This record gives sequence, structure tokens and C-alpha cells, in this order.
Amino acid sequence: MMQPKAVLLDIEGTTTPKDFVYRKLFPFAKEHLNEFLDAHSEDVEVQKCLSKIIGNYSQVSPHDKNTGRKEITDLIVSLIDSDSKFTAFKELEAMIWNSGYASGELKGEVYPDVPPAIKRWHDSGIVVSIYSSGSVPAQKAIFSTTQYGDLTRYIFSYFDTNVGPKNEPDSYERISGLIGVDPSRIVFVSDSVIELQAADASGFMTYLSVRPGMENPPNGKYRVIRNFSELRF
Repeated sequence: MMQPKAVLLDIEGTTTPKDFVYRKLFPFAKEHLNEFLDAHSEDVEVQKCLSKIIGNYSQVSPHDKNTGRKEITDLIVSLIDSDSKFTAFKELEAMIWNSGYASGELKGEVYPDVPPAIKRWHDSGIVVSIYSSGSVPAQKAIFSTTQYGDLTRYIFSYFDTNVGPKNEPDSYERISGLIGVDPSRIVFVSDSVIELQAADASGFMTYLSVRPGMENPPNGKYRVIRNFSELRF
């Protein structure tokens, strides 16, 4: 294997337990949705997100006097429940979560092997970046509030769906250009075979993250790691 110059990491199921998202983040967003909308009813960024969300999923406008709060909240809750990857929705979701991180009610979670690995890579000159469907602010909130302290000092850059969907090769080519490292020198780690296929098509080195409770893919095509300590460069 060629010596990598960069490592690109997925979050859910790779650096962070899936259970954290479903057990803490999603319930928090639903529980605090109305409270958040009340507190930010005049916030321009919130209104922009709502306009995009409703424009994509409904024929009504958040500024239409006939559009009731329940109609809006029901739509957002349905997107939370379906784990929508729509960019404007993920940005709104992150705003709600950030209120929880700010209050201390939410704290980021990572697997115990993550901090020493990303520190080791960072200290050896390997560029560490994150690519997740969750918005960049949501990513930073997770890594800045972990049980192991603020890990953002070891992370060079963050990418979300503004750079493109995670299942499209072009997204990885853009990331390669933004990081400034040739695809053949970038390692991408994810629990999603579809994402690995897209990165592989762009020339990335790929590893499948298989954490406790997860199963290997049927075809066994991708190199499997169960702990970041296995990634020694």
C-alpha cells in the first residue's frame, strides 16, 4: 500500500456509535423543535432553511399565513424519523443540536480508539478530515465536546453534502482537490459499502469500518477494520 498523506473519516458507525445518533441526537431534535422555532422565529438562517425544506417537500411556504406550525413541525419530525440527508434540513437539525451542546445537555461521543489514532496521524503529518451527511457545524460539535476532550485540534477539514452526496464519486474528487492531496494517497474509512464504492471509483484507498453489532458485507470486497489501531501508516 502506498503511504497515505490524508485520512478521510465518516462519523456514524466509524468514529461514533450509531446508537448515539438514534438514542440522543434525534430525540433531542424532536423534543426541542418547537422551543427552538419559538426562540428563532426571526432568525434569517433558520427561515432560509425552513423555506428550502418546505419548498422541497411541500407546495406551501413558511411565510404563508395559511401554513400552520403543526404542518411545519410534522414535516420536520418526519425528516428526522427518516434520517433525511437533505442539506437544508441537516443544517437546521444542527442548529437545534448546537443549543444542546451549548447548554451541556449534549456531548459528543467517539469510540475510545479514535482519539489516539487521529492524534498519531496528525502528529506524523497525515491530514485528517471528516466527511459526513451531518452539517459541518454538527460535525465540529461532536468532536469538540467528546468524553476525551476537544479533538478538533487534530482535524484539518470537514465536509458535508454541500460538497456533494456521499454515494457519488465526484464528491470525493472535489474533496481531494480541496484537501490538496491526490486521491491515491487518501484513505477513506466508512461503514457504508455504497460510500466506499464511490470513493474507490475516485481512486481512494478504502477500509470498511465494522464496529460492534455490525456485520461484514456479503462480498467481502473491502478491507475490514474493527479498531483504528489497525490503521498503522
